[in-house]
Amino acid sequence: MVKLHGSVSWYRKGGRVFEAAPSAIVEQDARCMVLPRRSKVIETLSGPYDRLFHVSNSVLGGRCKHLVASGFSFGDSHINDSLVTPNIASGGVSLCNFCEVEPESLYDLRARHNVLHVSRDKKVNGGRETEEESDAWMFSEFVELF
Repeated sequence: MVKLHGSVSWYRKGGRVFEAAPSAIVEQDARCMVLPRRSKVIETLSGPYDRLFHVSNSVLGGRCKHLVASGFSFGDSHINDSLVTPNIASGGVSLCNFCEVEPESLYDLRARHNVLHVSRDKKVNGGRETEEESDAWMFSEFVELF
């Protein structure tokens, strides 16, 4: 699993990144997470995020043939344009996405045989849309599938 924007359980200390239970991180420790703000694209160009993008790009379509997303809206064009869209469009990666609403940013890929979206009220599999209610888009329900 790769968290491209970091995590609430990550913190930075002395130029290094550590992970701890969020409740154990003290206020003087700097959280290490890209927040949803205007500067987030620029923030992802510095460490540790730049390394996470490099690792992701090196394995997607190669060792990693399947991408499973839960609750990710694919709203970040800098991620879609460099990692997701090219790998799905080339057929190098199959996407199985569980999200409350089908992401508009991936509409152009929905007809591909290697794309499955499961949302609150429909399923889109290889461009075939069927009305179907599901709670699998909620992470708590998603993990029960495994």
